[in-house]
Amino acid sequence: MGSTLADADLPPQTEQDPNVLAATIAEAMLNLIDCWVDPQLFDSRLEFAMRTWALTDPGVDAALVEADAQRLAAITALFERFSYDATEADTRARTLYLTQVGYIALRSDESFAVRMARIPAYVLTFSGVAPSAAEVAAFRARHQARSDAAVRSGGQAGPESALVRQG
Repeated sequence: MGSTLADADLPPQTEQDPNVLAATIAEAMLNLIDCWVDPQLFDSRLEFAMRTWALTDPGVDAALVEADAQRLAAITALFERFSYDATEADTRARTLYLTQVGYIALRSDESFAVRMARIPAYVLTFSGVAPSAAEVAAFRARHQARSDAAVRSGGQAGPESALVRQG
């Protein structure tokens, strides 16, 4: 269900239908961001551990280099699907992906609520297109249970999102 970066252009609930794609670049960005804010789709702690391990193990490093290349290619293709030229698509993909890797590497501490509030600005920054109110509402609805849990627990939504240490 949208569990790989290559599938991020597909909404999680419709991944199996290849004819249902994001209608806009902003919607595609939100689908991709789903991967990073939902711990069921992406495990930032495992990613951090693998990147740390890769520093000392050439085999793990090679696998990580390949995974990074595949992820960048998928994100670049996403931008190209929305008519960004190859250079701009590659640059936007790298900006987005390297920001996410930075979130993980720096073990960024921000509450889930703060992270969610920044999402529309991230979409605008990464794509050059602001998401519509409807796109933001759909994204927030997908993450509402986690957001509600954060409010009930004083800004923390369980062990994975007490402070979002991921992208």
